[in-house]
Amino acid sequence: MYQKIFPLLLLIIISACSFKPKEILINKNETCEPPKLFDPDNSKITLDGAFIFSDSELNYFYDIKINEWSCEKPKLNVLNLFDHRSTKSVFNNIESNKINKINEIQIRMADDFDFKSFVSMNCKEQGLSYLFEISSAENETIYGCQLTPNISSAVMWKQINKEPLIDIAYINLYQPFIDKILDVNSK
Repeated sequence: MYQKIFPLLLLIIISACSFKPKEILINKNETCEPPKLFDPDNSKITLDGAFIFSDSELNYFYDIKINEWSCEKPKLNVLNLFDHRSTKSVFNNIESNKINKINEIQIRMADDFDFKSFVSMNCKEQGLSYLFEISSAENETIYGCQLTPNISSAVMWKQINKEPLIDIAYINLYQPFIDKILDVNSK
């Protein structure tokens, strides 16, 4: 009896292990781009540079490496979560093609920090863990930070004459990160 059952069990085990379920589409539309009436409640950013915009039912993915909507679900971990206000800001900038608009602000660095540590701490807290330095004039120091080196944009930080007033330049895509950086440094 065991001779008849063993081949059947072996066949079931092999077929169960080799079964790969079909990937379910994340949204129900023909296109990966959200419909005009889509109103995301929140968003997340992943290590591979994908914004995940969510409402109560659907998720849409925006790949910042190529600045396009994607049907492919991000594979890497979520680094940061954004509230409704920040989500609406970046989503509206994507939808109106204003994500590459450059913004500049200034913030004051606390006296107990050196510039590199200040930039590194602020970037790391937001998941912008790739830090780099750019050659600059003698009296200025410039750092940039981004999710990965594969992304062609970054948040840029400049200090002149070792003053505590820091210039930050960024594109609209980084607004949720900047909102959090400003919130942390205003306390």
